[in-house]
Amino acid sequence: MAGVGLFLLLRAGQALKVRGFAFLTTAEWQPDVPRRIGGPTRSGVLSLTGAAASGLCTAVLLFGQLAPFSGGLGFTVTAYLAFLLVYAVLTGLEENGQAVRDRVMTVVLWSAATLLFVALALVVDFTAWRGREALPHANFFTQDMQAAGPLDPLTNGGIAHAMLGTLTMITIALVITVPLGLACAVYLNQIPGRFSRFVRTIVEAMTALPSIVAGLMVYATWILGLGMQKSGLAAGFAISVMMLPIAIRAADVVLRLVPGTLTEAAEALGARAGARCGTWSCPPPARVSPRRSSSAPHAASARPRRCCSPPGTRRR
Repeated sequence: MAGVGLFLLLRAGQALKVRGFAFLTTAEWQPDVPRRIGGPTRSGVLSLTGAAASGLCTAVLLFGQLAPFSGGLGFTVTAYLAFLLVYAVLTGLEENGQAVRDRVMTVVLWSAATLLFVALALVVDFTAWRGREALPHANFFTQDMQAAGPLDPLTNGGIAHAMLGTLTMITIALVITVPLGLACAVYLNQIPGRFSRFVRTIVEAMTALPSIVAGLMVYATWILGLGMQKSGLAAGFAISVMMLPIAIRAADVVLRLVPGTLTEAAEALGARAGARCGTWSCPPPARVSPRRSSSAPHAASARPRRCCSPPGTRRR
């Protein structure tokens, strides 16, 4: 019987192997090794270096020997594309498809971030280099361009008007944005409903609003529509339109960090929906003694007021 059972097991194993199944022995089976996702590795550095050298050589061959190509931009793009292709092939020799896509996208994102940082650094350095001769003069910070011309020396005129105008516009924008942003964040956080969802959608859409659109809207409504003059007030309105959705979302995120227990305690004390976010109803837990309840400092404010009784009557 044992021989018959062993024969049947061997036949079943052969049939499964023919159909595409195979049994792994203990020596052949290898556990899954977690893939390292952080930090440079020796193989990764070698793959990057080899791919960069291959991309550069490919671009040199195409633009210098094999094809009649020319131009610095085309050379850079060709070298970068060849670098990505070779890097994907080298990574695929050791990793699976998911790891290859992850490595390639990481290289693309780092390349884009480096390009943006270099562009920003070039703009700042160019501005500082061109203005290096005017910085030692004190009048550059204390005078304006009202009495200065384009051919006057650097000892005449300055940027005082630009600094004052910037401070004025920022102050106007903050005066408009801060109270409206806090009020809207409290409304979105404490009063849910259909209109609240609509307001949240508008706020999220306005977060990506380009500055030119905000400026055109203020120009069309305030200057062309109402006939007002071009001034710092109009510029402050445009800046407030761009700052308002950011202030609302930032305040909303901070209000969501308030523990639910403190909100429930404020509701138990009779606080209204808009007053739950105040410091008097949501004190920091670190300031409260562990021997006392967090609602003890507000117990007096939660007591009902005494009703006015007629003279001569006794309150029970």
